[in-house]
Amino acid sequence: RAATEVIMRIRNTVRLAIMFGLPIWPSVATALSDEPDIELVPHQAVYNLTLHHSAPGSNVIEVRGRMVLSLRVSPCPGYAITQRLVTQVTDLDGKSAITDMRSLSQEQNGRFQFGNTQYLDRRLRNEVVGRAAHQPGNATEVTINKPKKRKLKLEGQPLFPTQHSLAILQAAKAGRHVMVANIYDGSDSGNAFLEATTVVGKPIAPGAGRALPPVENGGSLDDTVSWPISVGYFDKRKPTKSDEGLPKYEMSYRLYSNGVTRNLLINYGNFSISGELNHIEFFEPTKCTAPKTRRK
Repeated sequence: RAATEVIMRIRNTVRLAIMFGLPIWPSVATALSDEPDIELVPHQAVYNLTLHHSAPGSNVIEVRGRMVLSLRVSPCPGYAITQRLVTQVTDLDGKSAITDMRSLSQEQNGRFQFGNTQYLDRRLRNEVVGRAAHQPGNATEVTINKPKKRKLKLEGQPLFPTQHSLAILQAAKAGRHVMVANIYDGSDSGNAFLEATTVVGKPIAPGAGRALPPVENGGSLDDTVSWPISVGYFDKRKPTKSDEGLPKYEMSYRLYSNGVTRNLLINYGNFSISGELNHIEFFEPTKCTAPKTRRK
């Protein structure tokens, strides 16, 4: 039971590594285009996950895992993200469960495609495939293709994951400290519609990272400005009186100006999980290639 509880909560935050809120500007695209120095650097990052804290009654004594996230950037398909998260959860009775969660997404020009799969002890338990698009008239349409085709209508135009990350960087560089946003990332079987309250701390000057544990291939991070970020996520679709005022979960991390994150802490209330970056590899942006034409 404890293992299942942790698995469900982690599954609903499977995109937590890079798409870690923010005001919905009158036009996100227009606002971001005014800041050409804001960009996410293509990279692959590996994080080690461990149990940070377990409150009495949570019944969880150990969480171990690894998360691998890859971000590719191209002016053609836009932002492509793949992520794999493998965790082992152990309860007070010594029973363990292993989950393997995989996600992929592509985002460009107000359109978002996503696919999430979950394996429990090597058996497929859940698969969700869908897409979302901002519509005229301040609305968003979501189409879920798997496991069963259905459509959702969301009020307004919530930020998709990459828009979210770019907006966080924009706010940090502009010196804004408190922000609120609606977010849609395809989690919770495609049902999650979240409101995020974000606090951006004071910038951390380059060089301060040398006091942190070393990261393989991460030397350039020492020369990059960063900010402490804290976000509380509230469920807009399932508000309850008993949880009024309390976030569904909270997340804090250190965000670098190139979009890399480290020092992750995800707090679910009765337990929390920490994630430490231990390896990173940077890539060059992918170039567009013209489609080949057949000779007549």
